Amino acid sequence: MPLDSGLNRRHVLQMLAGAAVFVAGARPSRASAARIERLIAEARGLEPISQRIDFISGALRGTRYQGYTLIGGPRRPEQFVLRDDAFDCVTFCETVLAAAIAHDIGEFETALREIRYRNGIVNWFERNHYFFEWGQHNVANKTCRWIGMDGAVDIEKTVDSQKGLSKRRFAMRVIPSAAFLAHKAMLQSGDIIGFVSRRPNLDYFHTGFIAFARDRSALNGTWTLVPAESNFAGQPVVQTGTVTIADKEGIIIVSRSFAYAGATETFFYRDITDAENNATIRSGKDLKSKTRWDHDVLKVTTTQFGAVTLESYSLAADGTMMVSVVRPEHTPIALVFRRQ
Repeated sequence: MPLDSGLNRRHVLQMLAGAAVFVAGARPSRASAARIERLIAEARGLEPISQRIDFISGALRGTRYQGYTLIGGPRRPEQFVLRDDAFDCVTFCETVLAAAIAHDIGEFETALREIRYRNGIVNWFERNHYFFEWGQHNVANKTCRWIGMDGAVDIEKTVDSQKGLSKRRFAMRVIPSAAFLAHKAMLQSGDIIGFVSRRPNLDYFHTGFIAFARDRSALNGTWTLVPAESNFAGQPVVQTGTVTIADKEGIIIVSRSFAYAGATETFFYRDITDAENNATIRSGKDLKSKTRWDHDVLKVTTTQFGAVTLESYSLAADGTMMVSVVRPEHTPIALVFRRQ
């Protein structure tokens, strides 16, 4: 369901079970949310929202699976849970989507409440226990919208798998696997998909995000900064700049040159990583750097005098290259580059 309210696109598709990916009050109980706050900052410069979802979900891949992480019940007070150390499939989607919407941790908490609970009310009976209702409510609150495909069929289910809730009857429009795959060109990374259960009393048995593998050589070449489209967050404006990336057979070379307003400073580095051996390159006593792929995002981590700078390079849907730069005690900046 593509996103409304200026949030661009997000899709939720419903489909019959089968092999395929599918489309888009209370004080919080915190197990951990430090990674989420950092990822929100790192992803802030990525547009559209599908890029942020792709980036954040990729960064959280490998987090351990754990069911029943939410706290509450029919006779037990509901607690608003924030954590990034363990997920089930639904809480993973909720967390990533809320982080992609938010600009800071406060907005993240608000977005997560709106996504997880009807009308954002933290109460067990307002929680979206069934994914069918999750989709309905997040369309109604304009976080998402449905996407339709030819070949969809209508089914009905009476569900009672959630103890404490009465039986519910759902009229569901779902997409068989063959029809889904025939229309995969309608999808993009970051769309949300649910898999319909064959059990008569359950709506969906799994959910997740659409992710398309990209040719990592797509970032190769020389890119020119577009200052007018970049956000320098109050820091000195770069008048001109270029970045050259070469990724071949696991060897990544990144070089850049920038000229700042008021004084001409040129920065140049070559950062090489052996993908097989995960090498770190040291340049002199106080500077070391490391380059790695994180999903479809190229990350360069530079440590100098104990301060760590993280640069994230990604390809936007319009063909531009987005670069997010996060430095200690600085507001993250977002740079836009076009291919020379």
